[in-house]
Amino acid sequence: MAHGWVSRMKVWIPLMGFCLSGFAAPFPTGELVPSVVCAENKEFSYALYLPRAYPAAKAWPVLFCFDPGGRAEMALSLFTGAAEQRGYLVVVPRESRNGLPDARYSQIGEAVFQDVSRRFKIDARRCYLAGMSGGSRVALAQALEHPKRFAGVVSEGAFFDGSRRSAPDSLCYFLVSGDSDFNHWEMQEARQHLIQGRRTFWQEEFPGGHRWAPQEFCAQALEFLDLAARRGRLMPPDSAADAAFSQKQYEAALGLETSGSRLFAMRKYEDIARVFPEQPAGPQAQKRARELRVDPELKVELVLEKDYDELGQKLEKERFKETYWPRLRGVADTATKGSAPASRWAKALVSVECEALRNAASACLRGQDWDRAAFLYQALSALEKESNWNPWCGARAQARLGRKNEALAFLKLALERGFRDLSALQSEPDLASLRETPEFQALLEQLK
Repeated sequence: MAHGWVSRMKVWIPLMGFCLSGFAAPFPTGELVPSVVCAENKEFSYALYLPRAYPAAKAWPVLFCFDPGGRAEMALSLFTGAAEQRGYLVVVPRESRNGLPDARYSQIGEAVFQDVSRRFKIDARRCYLAGMSGGSRVALAQALEHPKRFAGVVSEGAFFDGSRRSAPDSLCYFLVSGDSDFNHWEMQEARQHLIQGRRTFWQEEFPGGHRWAPQEFCAQALEFLDLAARRGRLMPPDSAADAAFSQKQYEAALGLETSGSRLFAMRKYEDIARVFPEQPAGPQAQKRARELRVDPELKVELVLEKDYDELGQKLEKERFKETYWPRLRGVADTATKGSAPASRWAKALVSVECEALRNAASACLRGQDWDRAAFLYQALSALEKESNWNPWCGARAQARLGRKNEALAFLKLALERGFRDLSALQSEPDLASLRETPEFQALLEQLK
């Protein structure tokens, strides 16, 4: 359905005032509206989704999303399917992105919130925030600034607002991140913070790195917000929906346990027991969580998790400093040569660090910081031994630095690892200094 919206995208200019029905929107329903300009402050705008049933005679919950790169339509598209099913308005400020002063985020959030409140029929008790990475930090900062305005936060790939390790008591939280996200340790810290503060929350992980969660997890986030709203008497009770959610999660935990992910299964059992003590799945989950927690093998896993959690936090704090590289090499050695349990945790930590290195290296390449890019891609090429992308990018940086031998060595490694893009090899501007060399011509012949 989202592909149809893209083809119909138009910039909808807001009409002055409301229609005669009071809150009937001068915008299409059931499709993505790329830009709505704030009526009172035209400096700010937002992407919008209105469910097809809007404006039925009711107030509507609204989700305010913040993307770290200002990709409003992309962020919006992740939630539209669930928003249509569950009856949410979704709003994504277009001007919000990483790197702005804190005061600017406050201005954007306030302008967009006030415009949406005036223009649409929203449920003032059910306004929620969501964000990914830096957008998640903005979302939590908005919640800390206006704790009575919002009812919950969906945090993806990050949680805490800078050095402020706090979250409003009255809100519910949905945490989700990739299993190789470089903010993995922060999300685990957030989990412990919310448990200790007895907050209402749910946590999920998906296979992948530092990015927005797939649509099914965004849908689960709205499902959990509805569940929390029922618990808080903001929606009518629905015991059947609560039972269905808890049973689905119990079956997911069983699946994790069967597949060998017993630690993650235990966490999910604990969450089910914590959130659903009154449901049939709650006591069952609590019993199984207790059994797993005293299992000798799982005790070893818990010790390793704690050790690698501490090590991961050290690596995060000293990332790219002189002490970082020998420590990371030690973890990589354990990943390839260590005993089975330690090797698994070491591989997970190396994956997290490689995700951070890739992001930094890519930024250096885009910013033409060739020396730093060459160094980072050299490290990545050694850590990710099957990747042909890292040596390819390393060759580009080395060529820009005039290091022809190093660049050619990187290109040879990229081809050995399966790089086969002849057109890129022939046309990449970064490699211009190599094209007349016999060694480069020989590499071209290999691909023809």
